[in-house]
Amino acid sequence: MRAVTRKNSGKWTASILFLFSLLVFILFVPYELNAKETPFPPDSLDDFIKTSGIDTGAVEIGVSVKGRPIYAVRLGKGKKYALVFMACIHGNEKNTAVMLAAVLKSIRKNPVISGEASCYFIPVMNPDGFQSNTRFNANKVDLNRNFPTDDWKKDACKGDKPVPGSGGSAPGSEPEIRTLTEWLKFEIKPLHERVLVISFHAAFPPSGCVQPAYIKYGVPEKASDEIARYIASHTGYTYLARWVSVIPISGELLHWCAVNGIKACDIELPNYRAPDYVKSKKKKSVLAVQGNLIRNLIRQIDGLFLNF
Repeated sequence: MRAVTRKNSGKWTASILFLFSLLVFILFVPYELNAKETPFPPDSLDDFIKTSGIDTGAVEIGVSVKGRPIYAVRLGKGKKYALVFMACIHGNEKNTAVMLAAVLKSIRKNPVISGEASCYFIPVMNPDGFQSNTRFNANKVDLNRNFPTDDWKKDACKGDKPVPGSGGSAPGSEPEIRTLTEWLKFEIKPLHERVLVISFHAAFPPSGCVQPAYIKYGVPEKASDEIARYIASHTGYTYLARWVSVIPISGELLHWCAVNGIKACDIELPNYRAPDYVKSKKKKSVLAVQGNLIRNLIRQIDGLFLNF
C-alpha cells in the first residue's frame, strides 16, 4: 500500500509541476498577437506603402533626397484644431510607421474626429532611411537634428557623443525638413487656429516616454507640457521634461515647434517590436495603447486642455 501511495504521489507532483510550468509560460513568455496580419519589419518602403495604403487619399507634401514621396493624409474638416501625427523621422524606427498606419486605417473605418478638428497623418517622414533601415537620411543626416533652430549644430549629438556632420550642412539643409517646416508654417498654421504635432519615436525601454516642446531647453512650453502629462497619465509612459542625455539636443522638432507657436510632444515607444506585440495577456500592445490615445485626443480635443 505504501509503495502504491508513493507512486501516486510522484504522479501528482509531476502533474502539478507541469501545470505550474504551463501557467508561467502563458503569463510571462512573450508572444505575437495578430502577427500574420502585420508583417514586420516591412521588407521595403514600396511594400509598406502597398500593404498599408498610406498613399490612399494622401497628398504628396514633398520628396526625400532620393526623390521618394512624403505622404500626408487628412481626415476631418475642422478649422479650429490641427492634430498632426507623424512617425519614422528616424528610418530605423519602423514600428512607429507601422503603428501609425494601422491607427490611420482603423480611424478611416470608424471615424471619431471632432467637428472642430482636422487630423493629419505622416507615417513615414524619412522614406530614404526607412528603405535603407538607417536612422539617417540619404545624406547621412539625423533629420531630428536638422531643424532651423538657434541651437543647431553641424556635429549634433546622439546620446552624449557628437556625430560629425549629423546635423546637416546648415540649419534646415535637408529636403525632408524643409518639406515639413514649410508645410506646417505656410499650409497648416494658416488653416487652423491651433496646431499640435505628435512625433513617434522608438525606443525608450521598458515603459516608453513622452517629452513636451520647449523654447528654452529643459523648460517645457506650458500647453505642450499639459498635453505631455496627459499622454503620460493615459499611457503609463514616463514623463520627461528634457531628454536623458547630459549634452542638450540641438536642432530638434520640439524646439522648432515651440518657437514657431506650435504645440508638440515626442512619444518614444517602449521597444522596436511589431506594434501588435504583447509581452503577456495582462499587457496591452503598443498599437492598442497608442490607438486609444490618438482616438481620445481627436474625439475630445475641443476643451480637453486648459492651455491649448
